[in-house]
Amino acid sequence: MDLLTQGVLGAAIGQVGFQKKLGKQAIFFGFLIGLLPDADILIVCMSSNLMARELIHRGITHSLFFAFFMAIPLGFFLHYINRWCTPQREESHNIERFKIYSLLCFWVLITHPLLDLFTTYGTQLLSPFLSHRFALSAIPIIDPVYTVPLIISIVVGLCFPRKSFIISSSLLFLTTCYLFLGLVQHNSAIAVARKFCSENNINSTRIEAFPLEPTIFAQRLWVQTKDKVYITEYSTWMKKNKPWISYPTTDVPTYLADREEIKVFLWFTDDIFISIPKTSYGSCLLDSRFGSLSFKPLGFFNVCINDKNVIKKNVDYVHLGLIEDEKDPINLLPSEQSLRKNLSNYWNMMKSLCIWTFTHPRD
Repeated sequence: MDLLTQGVLGAAIGQVGFQKKLGKQAIFFGFLIGLLPDADILIVCMSSNLMARELIHRGITHSLFFAFFMAIPLGFFLHYINRWCTPQREESHNIERFKIYSLLCFWVLITHPLLDLFTTYGTQLLSPFLSHRFALSAIPIIDPVYTVPLIISIVVGLCFPRKSFIISSSLLFLTTCYLFLGLVQHNSAIAVARKFCSENNINSTRIEAFPLEPTIFAQRLWVQTKDKVYITEYSTWMKKNKPWISYPTTDVPTYLADREEIKVFLWFTDDIFISIPKTSYGSCLLDSRFGSLSFKPLGFFNVCINDKNVIKKNVDYVHLGLIEDEKDPINLLPSEQSLRKNLSNYWNMMKSLCIWTFTHPRD
């Protein structure tokens, strides 16, 4: 999830489980510790590796083992700060608070990767022993329906500490239930994709569904066969989907397959990609888990290689071919458009997606 959500989740855990013993500092420390696993992004910023973000982020700091190894050192650090601020406390009382701080660190650190597990990007829960990225694809990276109740919980805890436990614990429970509701929406979307294959005699080799920002009720369906990939958007709210588009399946070019950047890309995407042999930049591989039929339908993120064998990541390109089963060519962003225009298009896409998802009557 996004950085703010991870912070407020840590604060909410500190509030519900530890505010009674630690006071408001449980919320403050919970927020900071909730951000700690994402500090791996600082290593990414210092690396010159093109695929550093994919290799490092959500790696060892998002492992379940990280919580076990770091809880006691972090608890000792917070304990030391507490002793420094309040040296008059009895030794037995300080030891008790050390245990509480360690438990706070453990629960906040272990819930961080577990929350990321529910997203599409995937999390290396068993790093460094296993590099597999576990992903449930139940919730988008940014989802206000999940984040806002946690923020309300924290505000209530800060303003009314003596009366906050019931409200805060209830909101934390409801947001957890919301994650599992996302799994229900995911499975509902998978069922629709299977029905599409059955009705059209499509022999699929892989079927996936991914939540679209900013709601779990809009899903991107992805069906792969031996020679084609089918994509659509489905609203679990109104039980309808947009027209399917298809694109021919192509293998990774042999001159790309041995490049280390491409191997990392294929690992990161779990082989959910589309290969476009000819674009305005060169040959491109697109992460097909993320996209919109109205905004880069084949995928947002990519790695591309030009005729000089130079690999770049997230290139703005123009697709020189047409997507099959689409009456009008889909307008992909040309490279000369500004960042402001890109953000404007992304915002309009999210707004139209919300309108499409929620403003139509359900069947």
